Amino acid sequence: MTALTKVFMSGNSQAIRLPRAFRIASPIVRISRTSEGLLITDEENQRHRARNFSELQGICPDFPEVEPNKHPNLAREIE
Repeated sequence: MTALTKVFMSGNSQAIRLPRAFRIASPIVRISRTSEGLLITDEENQRHRARNFSELQGICPDFPEVEPNKHPNLAREIE
């Protein structure tokens, strides 16, 4: 899904208006610059996925050992 939206100034910061279909529940997002532009990641969803992934450890003998704090995007995720 893609959409066009407005870019505007909010105080001294540049902001974008998110259409309803792109609303984010988390109060914090991670913004990364990629070769194709900007990537906005919902931090709450990222933490939830990391927790779920770590809970899979030991369920399957072929499942790899995971050190949760070794992934750069999950450095402060699992507690």
